[in-house]
Order: sequence, then structure tokens, then C-alpha cells
Amino acid sequence: DTDDSNHHNLCLDVGCGFGVLVPFLVQAGISPSNIHGVDLSPEMIRNAQEQHGNTNANANSKQSKSSPTFTACDFLNDYKGPSKDSDHDDKTP
Repeated sequence: DTDDSNHHNLCLDVGCGFGVLVPFLVQAGISPSNIHGVDLSPEMIRNAQEQHGNTNANANSKQSKSSPTFTACDFLNDYKGPSKDSDHDDKTP
């Protein structure tokens, strides 16, 4: 099921790098908008955003519902997760 309103098919890619797993996750049936990549390196996140066509996950503007979200942060200490109330407009410390 790839319904974006179904939060049971969310995928968190910790250490996502430049998002190399995104095509495989989409092929496995996960909607791109339900993929959230996290990496410690802001440069890797910039590369993932460029490669997969989304804007900064820290921005206040809405992103396309068809793109993954990427966040640069220390997952173990700082990760808060994507916002459940809106499409990809989460705040990261």
C-alpha cells in the first residue's frame, strides 16, 4: 500500500548519504513522500536533495508530496522525526 496518508509505510533511512536507497525503496512500494533520510553530513544531505529533487527539510515551505525528505542531524542525539501534522515541514535542531 503506497497511500501517503497511511503512516504504517513510513521509512527512516539513517545514514542515508546521498539517498542511494530511495529508488530501491520506491520499487519496493514505499511512496517517496514516506521516505525520510537522515545523515550527519550536511553535504551528503545537499547531494541527496539535489539528486532526488526536494528542498531543505528544515525550510518552512511545503515540499512536493512526491519527494523524500532529508535532514542533516546527529540521529542519536538530535533527531525529532518528521511532523505528523504537515507534509515534510519538520524542524530539526
